[in-house]
Amino acid sequence: MTRACHAAVRMATGEVFTDEEIDQVLERMADRAWRMREASPTLSRGKACTTALDQLTREAIKEAMLRQRSQMAAEAARFARAIGDV
Repeated sequence: MTRACHAAVRMATGEVFTDEEIDQVLERMADRAWRMREASPTLSRGKACTTALDQLTREAIKEAMLRQRSQMAAEAARFARAIGDV
């Protein structure tokens, strides 16, 4: 992706992501938007990109929630084992 895209991401997020991470997200967004426009040619590029980013964001949030839930369950199991060992 272009450095202009990186600049826009950095303005919105700060220095949270590496160039490679930004490239990965933008490539995933572009691929998804391209598939959407291929399936629906009347869909504007802007709408396809916005929709693709919304979907990627929802997926990332779900993944983070599942990871957190798994960590909490593992901690609860460790705690229960520790109490049982006393």
